[in-house]
Amino acid sequence: MVACLVACTSSSERRDGPKESDSSAPSGHPGADTSSQDSGPRRDLPGHGDCLEEGEAYSDDVCLAVVEEDGRYPGVSEDKSRMDPVLDDPRLSDPGLQWLTSQASRCACACCHTAEYSGPGLYFWDLSFSPVWIDSASIWTLGVLAGWTEEPHQTLPVDDLERLEAVIQAEVDRRLAD
Repeated sequence: MVACLVACTSSSERRDGPKESDSSAPSGHPGADTSSQDSGPRRDLPGHGDCLEEGEAYSDDVCLAVVEEDGRYPGVSEDKSRMDPVLDDPRLSDPGLQWLTSQASRCACACCHTAEYSGPGLYFWDLSFSPVWIDSASIWTLGVLAGWTEEPHQTLPVDDLERLEAVIQAEVDRRLAD
């Protein structure tokens, strides 16, 4: 199930969802006036595992609000692959990694895992890490993304779990081949 809760970006346009305090929105609906509520997460923001349709991504404003609402200190990304960098890395054109990138980019978890938003998740993986973002993830983190661990609510929400596992397994195999 894919949920589009608030502002999102498609490859061709940027659109904004309901305004933060739209009194015409039903209670509990994204955009409902939540100013009278003092605790709990903002209902106008997407949750950790919420994803948009293929090819869409949350807007900068939404991601910045998600990171601010999270309230944890920013993380720092680094190369955790323990592999020597490769000039013109062939993974950049790999359809599996391109698919994985598009899947991660369309989900709200990308807000805390993208350096431009200074989110707390950068320590675990960073979609902005260059040249190949997956190098910012440790083997343990790759296992978490694929759902191979007991970490609750941390598997990357995708529609094709077998494909996710295959892409992650290929990366783990690449790292262990040395």
